[in-house]
Amino acid sequence: MLVAVSQGLPAAGGVYAGGESVSLGLNELSGQMKAMPDFALVDQFGRSFTRDSILGHDAIVAAFHTTCRESCPIYTGLFLQLRRELPASVLLVEATTDPWTDTPQVLRDYAGRIGASWTFLTGDPAALSEFWKPFDVELSTGDVHRSTLAVIDAHGYIRSYYLGTPDVGGQLAPELAQLLNDDGEQLLRSHGSGWGLPQVLDSLRTIGGLRQPGSGDQGPAPDFALFTLDGRSVSLSDFRGRPVVINFWATYCMPCRREMPMLQRVANAHPTMVLLLIDERDDRGAATSFAKDLDISATVLFDSDGKVGDLYQVGGLPTTVFVRSDGSIEGRYLGETNEQILGPHLSPPSAPEQPAFRWVVINRQERLAYVPGLALLLAWFAYTRLYFFLHPRRLTFDPSFFMYLTGKPDPTCGLTRTFAWAWRGDLGQAVHVYPLGPFLFVIAVAVVAYLGIAVIIGRRLSFHVPRRIWLPVVVVSVLALAANWTAKLIWLGM
Repeated sequence: MLVAVSQGLPAAGGVYAGGESVSLGLNELSGQMKAMPDFALVDQFGRSFTRDSILGHDAIVAAFHTTCRESCPIYTGLFLQLRRELPASVLLVEATTDPWTDTPQVLRDYAGRIGASWTFLTGDPAALSEFWKPFDVELSTGDVHRSTLAVIDAHGYIRSYYLGTPDVGGQLAPELAQLLNDDGEQLLRSHGSGWGLPQVLDSLRTIGGLRQPGSGDQGPAPDFALFTLDGRSVSLSDFRGRPVVINFWATYCMPCRREMPMLQRVANAHPTMVLLLIDERDDRGAATSFAKDLDISATVLFDSDGKVGDLYQVGGLPTTVFVRSDGSIEGRYLGETNEQILGPHLSPPSAPEQPAFRWVVINRQERLAYVPGLALLLAWFAYTRLYFFLHPRRLTFDPSFFMYLTGKPDPTCGLTRTFAWAWRGDLGQAVHVYPLGPFLFVIAVAVVAYLGIAVIIGRRLSFHVPRRIWLPVVVVSVLALAANWTAKLIWLGM
């Protein structure tokens, strides 16, 4: 093992394990290879992107800008090919040479139009000049600039250069082909400079960049809580015990629009699976219209500041994360998915292992909805607690409206007095007046406590009780009330 030390501490990206890696480290650390300099740029979401963001990942970096009409759309076409071939551990980065035009918003719109699920970089002109200096690339706003692609290893060293225009097979996606001018179309037809996907893959293979990460080493999925488009609070932990598919998307992302109906169909076909659609840094009104237009019934969450996307290291849209029922990440996919891609992550569907009851967070609107019920029960408690004080003064409501109409007691006749006796602690009298009274009194106290927790603390119970359990409970409860009423009628001679 070889460890690079800087200022008395292990250097970032400076650990080499194994004979071959140690030999590589000696070459890199001795200056035989050029290192990426420190830099400070921002991605299309406005997030900071530095040299530390690359360390630990093999990366492919290319120069481009959004107004280039010759080689740049072809480079982006190559990146579309690479994204389909490469594991998610390999970073794809297109950095602009025109920071005056390419703001984060412009880059985000560009990525959405072409379906790019990788990182686009921009920044201050001086910072970008320093970034491109090792590659001899100068900032440019025109179609003519130094076309460059570089392969960077996980330690931050430049391992391969490609100059000129890549060969993408003479074809581009329509949204890219329409960006080409006449010279760009000629470059596309002439197959560029003779290098393309196979050569870049060979370069990555040489430095180990095509290793597939293990399926069991991605750790637990970070928990989060977001609001739905209608204001409900939903957290990932609400669905513990069920497999979850998290899809990060945005309304400006064309591949997101194409794949969304398919995701809904897959969710409908896998009822044990939970589909969470997280809208990234978007407009709430546009997101609501988007979901309505596509008839999406899955849970749509709004990540307005992108913090959850940052938590999951989302570098482009769409990004899909697969979470096992135990809460660990099973895998992720960058780019537009299809049923063939989703299939291995969903089969066989696992049955949910959920607790029957679970506390979940509720928002202010939901808390206010519990206030009328709580107020009504508290008023009932106050009335029954003062019943023996109010009754001699003819301030009680006896008999009930049902008895006025029929001349017979209703099913709850005696409930007020049984609660009054229960407040006094005389359970014998409470049972005599209404056999189920003490039991219902305990239930009422529990309901008041529950509603108080919901209103004051902002938590409610989520129930997952099978029908085979709750249906018999309901039937027995109805029969018990009927038997109680019948006994009351017989006892009164009615």
